[in-house]
Amino acid sequence: MLKVLLADDEPGILSLLEGIISSISELKIVAKAQSIEEARNCFMETEPDIVILDIQFPDGSGVELAREFTKLDPEIDIVFVTAHPGFTLEAFELYSYDYILKPVDESRVCRTIMQIKRERENLPESSLVYDNALIERNIKFGIRVENEILLLDSQDILYIERLGKSVLIHTLDKVIETKETLINLENKLRGQFFRSHRACLVNINKIEKIVLWSENAYQIKFKQSTKEAFLSRRRSGELLQLFEIIG
Repeated sequence: MLKVLLADDEPGILSLLEGIISSISELKIVAKAQSIEEARNCFMETEPDIVILDIQFPDGSGVELAREFTKLDPEIDIVFVTAHPGFTLEAFELYSYDYILKPVDESRVCRTIMQIKRERENLPESSLVYDNALIERNIKFGIRVENEILLLDSQDILYIERLGKSVLIHTLDKVIETKETLINLENKLRGQFFRSHRACLVNINKIEKIVLWSENAYQIKFKQSTKEAFLSRRRSGELLQLFEIIG
């Protein structure tokens, strides 16, 4: 059962969202909030899996609140429902799953939540068994970019992340956007990449260090790069088991 928090300062929007979510099986609305402070308290009390959130409240910014939520739990799925189109890029930088403009398209909300639900159902509970032969191998594959096929070596990739509807492949010197899904890339790169949270795969061989970032999350630092990726606490133990920790 997935837990859902609804946060919007308009009672009518909350009622509409409640009706949509209540029609989807295996979802439970654990709280409804009409202010930033109320949403923050509800988040801490209920620990939801999905937050459907407005961008602007009378007492603060929904984007800043989402940043807090992501720091507390990098596994969270955030869906913005808002009348303000200008925050799209900033919202997706927080690993938000969708950005839906008001007036609310009920079918769009339903499709988005169903997609989140399917992805969570298909996500492996634990990663595959790793060994040095798998971690150090190089996998060559092609990515379609507009009218070209870009050939990549897996050893050149630092990490792969989903931002909104896009999947971005990060190397040392560039970022490549692809329509391929994170799950398909995980299957293609199995044994060499680790899912550090629901929206990110990291190249195990490129990790330089792991730094505590918040109570529930770490940051992964990469060799020869200033780029960083999140590691959720619930996945940190499995990743650390791949390394011999001394001291």
